Amino acid sequence: MNIRINLKNKMNKLKEKFYNNIKGESKMNNSYTIIIHKEENPKGYWAECRNLKGCFAQAKTIEEVKKLMKEAIIIKLKENEETVSSENIDIVLSYA
Repeated sequence: MNIRINLKNKMNKLKEKFYNNIKGESKMNNSYTIIIHKEENPKGYWAECRNLKGCFAQAKTIEEVKKLMKEAIIIKLKENEETVSSENIDIVLSYA
């Protein structure tokens, strides 16, 4: 029964990608906005990507948190079975 459900889910994803390609809409978004929050105690930053549920990172510098978020986005997309390359991801910063 589990195999049947998994196959049905995969077929639905393939159908959705197919129809989006026909309409000229690619579901694959290569630009992800991350929101960086500054923490005072302990000093550092944490970031989130609201486009991808559960995608977070924490670091001492903005540059480091950006790098970690890019890695987190790639991991999250691979979990969602989307093919992705690190060169194709642009990160847009928003400060909170």
